[in-house]
Amino acid sequence: ARELEARDPGDFRPLRSGGRSQELQPMIRSIDALFTRLDRLRASERHFIASAAHELQTPLAGLRTHAQIALMADDPVTKEKSLRRIETSVERTSRLVHQLLELAREEGTTEPAADSWISLAATIEKTREELATALERRNVRLACSPAVRNAAVFMNENGLALVLRNLIENANNHSPDHATIRIDLQKEGVKVALVIDDEGPGIPESELERVKERFVRGAREKGPGSGLGLSIVELVLGHSGAALRLSNRSVRGLRASIVLPQERIRMPDQPV
Repeated sequence: ARELEARDPGDFRPLRSGGRSQELQPMIRSIDALFTRLDRLRASERHFIASAAHELQTPLAGLRTHAQIALMADDPVTKEKSLRRIETSVERTSRLVHQLLELAREEGTTEPAADSWISLAATIEKTREELATALERRNVRLACSPAVRNAAVFMNENGLALVLRNLIENANNHSPDHATIRIDLQKEGVKVALVIDDEGPGIPESELERVKERFVRGAREKGPGSGLGLSIVELVLGHSGAALRLSNRSVRGLRASIVLPQERIRMPDQPV
């Protein structure tokens, strides 16, 4: 007890177990395991803060540079180009801050919100309206299968909306102009997968799992993403016993699958 009281709060080294009574050994091992978990948590927090600061620094530096160019430029074309780039940097910064807040809110949730049966089509339509400007800018459309239009999902409504927004926004960012994002339901034994297919370049097989980590962007990533969207999706789905699976399509594009237990989804042939 005296050793623990005198210990520095940042000291996560194992306790000295030599010479302790045999009865204390299980408790000492448990305390050492707790120290190990706390040390990993602190390291993860340090990495998160450093990565967030780095991600914010890039668009902010761009904002300052292009603002200076716009102030000094006499040529209207140069001034307009700088203002457009300022707009892009503001959008990227806003999206990053929004995702950081979403991640903090989800991680800080001790008791997940109550689940209920939600119309999948209605939630997708709300997401489409929310992302309408971004979709219309690229002339990208959403195409839902009949199964999706008639299905219901047992999840928290805000959580499902957050998952769909991140995945559809991600698909839009990686799809070419005039592409179609297809959404379908597929049975997989005792599970059901809600699949979102885009027409982008896909992800190298070696990076399919790594891109779910925070602030990790694929080698082919050239869009405005921050590398947080997929980690937010995994965190939210974990509250409902669901999982995110990424795979490259046989044709061009990426498939993002929300894999749900069968009891959490009602297909068209079941009463809703």
